Amino acid sequence: MLRYYINLKFALWIELLAMAITLPLGYAGARLIPYNLWRAYRGLDLSDRKVFFVFFLVGPFFGFFFFEYYEILLETLVGGLSILATILLFISLAAWQQ
Repeated sequence: MLRYYINLKFALWIELLAMAITLPLGYAGARLIPYNLWRAYRGLDLSDRKVFFVFFLVGPFFGFFFFEYYEILLETLVGGLSILATILLFISLAAWQQ
């Protein structure tokens, strides 16, 4: 989104390479995180699996949101302000937790 707002264009092969890298990284993370939890705590509890089910259920809704409302996010003023507000919300939540 940042590249879109500042009109920065890359070659098609760089964009395809960037998209292709995310798939193996996601696959590796999905296999490595439970293994690291198992090694660190000597086992997996049901509470460890709840996080993965949340991402499994929230993921399609997140994709549907981008599919339906991408036009609003691509507008310079409304999209930029909504993305900035979301980032500030996450920063404030992280600061409040600590």
